[in-house]
Amino acid sequence: MNYLFMARKASQSSEALAFIVMHRWRNNSPEYRTNLAKYLIVLACCTATIGCDALSGPPTARARPAASGDDEEDHAAIAARRAEYLAAQAASSRRGSLAFADSARDRPENVAEWNAEHLWQARLSGDLRTIAAVPAFAENSVGDDEAAQALAKLLPSAKVLRARLAEEAAEAAESGEKPLPANVRVAPYLKLVAPVIAGLARIDTPSAREALVELLKGDLVTDINDREATRTVLKSMMQQGSPESDKILFQVLTQPEEFRQLLATTDSSTSGGTAQVGAAQLQEEALRQARFHASADLRARLAEHMVESPFAADLQAKFFALFQEPIRENLGAQAMLLSYRLWPSEAESKVARLLADASRRTLEIAWGLPISARSAPAPKRSRAAASRPNLRAESEIEEAESLAEIFWDEAFLQAVSQRVSAVDEVRPAGTLLQLALNLPATDVRRQMLRLFDRQWHVGPQAIQSIPGDVKAVLDPGMLVALKMIARNNMAGNPGSRRNGRLGANVRNDQAWTRTIEAMVQATARRWLAVATEGSPASTEEDTTNDQIPWKLPEDCEVVASTYAELPGQISCEPSCGVGNTSVHFLRGEVRDLPEKIQGHFQRELREAKRRSIEEGAWLSSLETLEDGKRVRSTDVLLKIQGLNNLASFDREVRMTVEILSIEIENPAR
Repeated sequence: MNYLFMARKASQSSEALAFIVMHRWRNNSPEYRTNLAKYLIVLACCTATIGCDALSGPPTARARPAASGDDEEDHAAIAARRAEYLAAQAASSRRGSLAFADSARDRPENVAEWNAEHLWQARLSGDLRTIAAVPAFAENSVGDDEAAQALAKLLPSAKVLRARLAEEAAEAAESGEKPLPANVRVAPYLKLVAPVIAGLARIDTPSAREALVELLKGDLVTDINDREATRTVLKSMMQQGSPESDKILFQVLTQPEEFRQLLATTDSSTSGGTAQVGAAQLQEEALRQARFHASADLRARLAEHMVESPFAADLQAKFFALFQEPIRENLGAQAMLLSYRLWPSEAESKVARLLADASRRTLEIAWGLPISARSAPAPKRSRAAASRPNLRAESEIEEAESLAEIFWDEAFLQAVSQRVSAVDEVRPAGTLLQLALNLPATDVRRQMLRLFDRQWHVGPQAIQSIPGDVKAVLDPGMLVALKMIARNNMAGNPGSRRNGRLGANVRNDQAWTRTIEAMVQATARRWLAVATEGSPASTEEDTTNDQIPWKLPEDCEVVASTYAELPGQISCEPSCGVGNTSVHFLRGEVRDLPEKIQGHFQRELREAKRRSIEEGAWLSSLETLEDGKRVRSTDVLLKIQGLNNLASFDREVRMTVEILSIEIENPAR
């Protein structure tokens, strides 16, 4: 009971209750705890009955308790002094510009309703609900510079903040104002710093960015260590991905010495802002965060900087590692570096394949190809982009338009065209050609046509070795280019350079023919899917003979029809370099003699070549239009299930007719 006796003695002063509650008890025996609990219960009861009189009445005299040992009289004295202490504390807390209510009851239960003053009060009093309140406050204050200043006010460490408040209290005392209340605690809980930094990045105003730059420069000390603070700032700013934040991040990545000294310690084992980050460490951390969180604009700007101002070899390798990530935000940077031939040889093949898949997806969406008929995977988004509500709501059309800005840009198409023109052998350049085969630009088609011409003598094996095979080519213009080369090279074709030449390689010609047929069949299946399930830019549901470039047989029932032109469903920017391309597909059913139907299309299509195919016949024609400015390719597939030779079928039968007509600018001009 010695502690209780000392507490009674301390009750003679205004520190009685503080002595009981805050004393570092060393006696933890059960007997001690039991006696102390009884004492505090009695004290609480006395406070409830006497406290109100003590608050309303004058301060009580500092009288010693009676020597008779009367416990009730002792308890009454302690309760009176306690009431006097609480009254003085309440009066003090109402004074001064920095005064605040130290009770959580003064703040709304719903933290989403907290304002700047609530946050400040909670920070000073140690209310842990501040951690949850900050994100809601930031989300409701985007673009509000005063809100950013209020958040930045919460950042300094407890030690720094206490010193600052003490200085303000001293200044207030000198000017005659009341000093800060004695109960300001400035709770130093570490979990508050990250939400405040993320909130500043979300608000994204000049004051917010100023505070974040102070953290990057190490001028602002928080409750967490320097390395952790800079990591949080870089990640938050990259996840936000605003133009102004990207400007700061670009400078961090390219000129880190503007933020930190070149030589600094890197010890991150301590807290309270004592660990220092140097320029090299800052840049390395920025690269690490950029790998998964940087915006597409920031990546493209960094790639442009690499083109204009190459880095040292070791740093360049780190940036190449950043750009190799298979995410959509990297496509613009990857395309730029491919155009300028900056990719290391071991990385270019991988990057070209990623670009080829994205280019195919652009065409699949532009043409309205249904999901069930697509083969190109959707480019993955970075984790930061996937978490942004505005990007999650992006439609497929908007996605294709953003991709078209990369792949249909005139400068990029010209760069790829030049790369293709320098290809001597197909196999080493396979992934580059896979990309070129899905770029619907006249210049690219022209260079591919010339490549097909140079490779004709070795057969289609080299072309078929391109990843994805020519049957997977989505640009219909490439089919036209391939047919043009076949016309110029196959013996027996009108105008062929080999016409009448002895020793013609018939087997080689047959191999090319089979390759072209496979490409026609694949393209027809694709456009049948567009006609029946897709959503092309323009669809003719009731196609008539007046709307198509050829006349249909009598009694031919149109089952599906579609017509589309590039850029199809998506809008094309002024810098769009795609060639003028149109596709008309029709599927019909007719009951007649097979030979009669074949004769009809051979009369309709000038110089049409007829070849037998599985379950029917294939008629193919190629016409030059408008004084050589345009070329039209038409393929007719006549099919009867279970039949291999239409010519031997001498009775009426119901057959399927598929017509694929493609017009493009003449790539041979």
